[in-house]
Amino acid sequence: MVSPLPPCFEFLPFSICNVSLGTLGPKQKKEIKVTYECDTAKVMVTALTLKLSEGTNEITYTIKLSAIGKYPFITVDQKDFNFFSLLVGKTASKELTISNSSEVPTNFTIEKISDDGKDPSFTLSHTSACLLPNASQTITIKYTPIIADTTSCANYRISTQGGN
Repeated sequence: MVSPLPPCFEFLPFSICNVSLGTLGPKQKKEIKVTYECDTAKVMVTALTLKLSEGTNEITYTIKLSAIGKYPFITVDQKDFNFFSLLVGKTASKELTISNSSEVPTNFTIEKISDDGKDPSFTLSHTSACLLPNASQTITIKYTPIIADTTSCANYRISTQGGN
């Protein structure tokens, strides 16, 4: 007895959907959806074997499945920003460009990891975004001192899932 296949099944890191037993008439077709998802950088090569039969005649087709998992790689155009002396209440701005030089999209986040605590004078235009492959994002850093004769310092970490 032949039992029907589930509509989707996985042989990691590939998933196959729309697979079932049945009959195809002349000039009919059946689409099979294959997806690839991986959590590490690696090359995968495997084969999908389809067996078609009619009565006692059987034909076997082998389809090669190959995929490459890549990590995102982001870079910044500058690591240190010096706003020098600025009057209390005035604002100075500088730009930071974050680039994704890989072939895969990535999300990044920016978090403050240390602050001298004297003067909360730094703001960022945004602290997260999605970077498409080979794309860049510009972050505006604003410095608005609120305490006179104080040197302000803050350190930030830029992170991306699975990347550098």
